[in-house]
Amino acid sequence: MPFMHGPMPLRRTFLYLKRGKIHFRDNVQVSFNISL
Repeated sequence: MPFMHGPMPLRRTFLYLKRGKIHFRDNVQVSFNISL
């Protein structure tokens, strides 16, 4: 993902990272439950 300058791309990047972090956390919980 290319880093772009400006308020709108920055906000979009922040939302993308926040969404990715939530998605990553859900995947970790799922894989942890499967390993249990």
